[in-house]
Amino acid sequence: MTKRIALLIGVSEYGEDISPLLAAPRDVAAMQQVLADPLRGNFEVWEPLINPDLSQFQIAVQRLFTTLKKSDVGLLFFSGHGLVDDDNHLYLATKGTSKNFYQATAVPASFIQTLSRRSYSKRQIIILDCCYSGAFAEGWEPKSVGLDLQRELGAEGRVVLTSSSKTQLSFQQEDGDLSLYTQYLVEGLKTGAAANGDGRIYAQELHQYVKNKVQEVKPAMEPDIICDREGFNILISFAPVNDPSLKFTKLVESYIRNGEISRYRRDILKKRQAELELTDTEFETIINRVLEPFIRRSANLEEYRTAYQEEVTKSYPLEDSLAQELRDWGQEYLGLTPEDIIKIESEITTIITPLESKIRGDQTPNNITFPKGIKPQQFSFETVTLNAEGKETNRQQKQAEFFTEDLGNGITLEMMAIPGGTFLMGTSDAEIDRLCKEYEVDYFKRESPQHEVKIPTFFMAKYPVTQAQYQAIMDSNPSSFKNNPQNPVEQVSWDDTQSFCRKLKELTKKDYRLPTEAEWEYACRGLISPTPLKKELIPPTPLDKRGYSDYPPFYFGETITTDYVNYDGNYPYGKAPKGEYRQQTTPVGQFPPNAFGICDLHGNVWEWCADGWHDSYADKPDDLNNNGSTIWLSSDISTHILRGGSWVVNSWDCRSAYRYRFNADFRYYVYGFRLVLSFFP
Repeated sequence: MTKRIALLIGVSEYGEDISPLLAAPRDVAAMQQVLADPLRGNFEVWEPLINPDLSQFQIAVQRLFTTLKKSDVGLLFFSGHGLVDDDNHLYLATKGTSKNFYQATAVPASFIQTLSRRSYSKRQIIILDCCYSGAFAEGWEPKSVGLDLQRELGAEGRVVLTSSSKTQLSFQQEDGDLSLYTQYLVEGLKTGAAANGDGRIYAQELHQYVKNKVQEVKPAMEPDIICDREGFNILISFAPVNDPSLKFTKLVESYIRNGEISRYRRDILKKRQAELELTDTEFETIINRVLEPFIRRSANLEEYRTAYQEEVTKSYPLEDSLAQELRDWGQEYLGLTPEDIIKIESEITTIITPLESKIRGDQTPNNITFPKGIKPQQFSFETVTLNAEGKETNRQQKQAEFFTEDLGNGITLEMMAIPGGTFLMGTSDAEIDRLCKEYEVDYFKRESPQHEVKIPTFFMAKYPVTQAQYQAIMDSNPSSFKNNPQNPVEQVSWDDTQSFCRKLKELTKKDYRLPTEAEWEYACRGLISPTPLKKELIPPTPLDKRGYSDYPPFYFGETITTDYVNYDGNYPYGKAPKGEYRQQTTPVGQFPPNAFGICDLHGNVWEWCADGWHDSYADKPDDLNNNGSTIWLSSDISTHILRGGSWVVNSWDCRSAYRYRFNADFRYYVYGFRLVLSFFP
């Protein structure tokens, strides 16, 4: 005779260095009620195990899996803290577990996996409501769930439902009776709302229901399902068929738009209430239950809005460290997505930015109005900051706008909107002296004198032109490294770039061109709040004899490493460690972008600029500084500027300010290019 046996474990008490989880015992009680119900789970639920020590925990789990017979269905539920070691192995905390000694006082997931594999039972369900529960997949050899559900009652296999993905924390519900994940597990089983109308709730259906509900509250939380063979079809519970309350619940769910039920839909629901013979109390209970996740999400959004508003009222712009702390709190505690956070911050700063702009003279991507006929798109991304040792010190969520140019045959070109502003181009005298002494060369003097340049808003390609894009326009691919069509095209001369731009103009009717040297450096630095003429706002570095100082040498910060840039890692910058020498190009977009959302400006391939070569900026006309989009012509039309460094050069030649030159007709396997487009032709 088939038995359905469940073991429910809840741990709320730990060592002094792990916070208690008050919801765990309540989670167990709620699961016990619904699983033991003969009309729902119909499980034989053993004595709930609350706050067991290591031995009690392991004995109970071993007893479950050794007791199960071949035809039995076994279910193990755990609510409590999960911890992972450096190898991403999961441990389930017991009473007294501490962070310093969790490997000796917590139950390793491998212990449960071993017992599960050895059990005679062919139908096993494990439910983990704990931090890092997705790490249970290590050693489980899961298969893809797929979309087709075979309707075989009790299909053989094992399935694990987890409250979070491999690297995520779970979110404990602070003000309710149950943890967030368990609340919707119980709701889906108890009301039958997780069923598809056939009176049965399978593992996959329950997972999808709970995931949808959880993410209605906290989109950043990602419940997961881990399967072995066809385990996702295991029958977990029964549900009422043709139940009026359940029918009404499904109808209410279908009527929600943007977390609300409109007045006319509510009127329709009142009519359906009468048809289904539901009381007013039942009507309001169901409405409130379905809307509850949306109400809680709205409260989380408002909580972040209030916190961010309080901080920017005190000081704006926020320090990077404080801004990152707020975003971490919004994602990890409130469960907001990066898009949620960017939207809230943008809404608040649009009130502040106009006043700031009068003082700073800058422009942000959020107040760009695109030219007529170009449809803007949003791009969310993450930037990285490195310290002098090449260690990552900060990550920030950013948002930029772009448009997509169709080149045919599925090949596209993404053009980022670069907000205009004023910046200091070149390198200060003091920094040039330092560089020349440190690297024993004098070619850094080409970057002098440092001078102010005003840049109008323009578009720049997110990536250097790829081999696929070049092939689409020129019907050829001259590159040496043809292993990936997303690698940048190389072996192109300055003259070749002009031919490319002419053909692209014929196709698109837009005046695509190479960037000026000023546009390139401005875009490379990624100055979302470009420095105006006020010297005191320039990042603090030693002043030169004219009172100027320098921006960081790279858009990553004080240095680069080969984890973030493709160059010859045998020649590091400053205090950074040596790195990899790949000896070839890498696919575009492999490394993080700068604050404008542009990638690969340091290393990979040198990028041709429109300007002719000048030995320094000493003779640069003032009118070019008033409009950095104007090409600086040269009497020697055969030599043109290259910027950014390449895969074959040292790190200091990849600096934002570094200048290089070569003949316009010369092709080499490190020479590529990037496109720009004037905002208003």
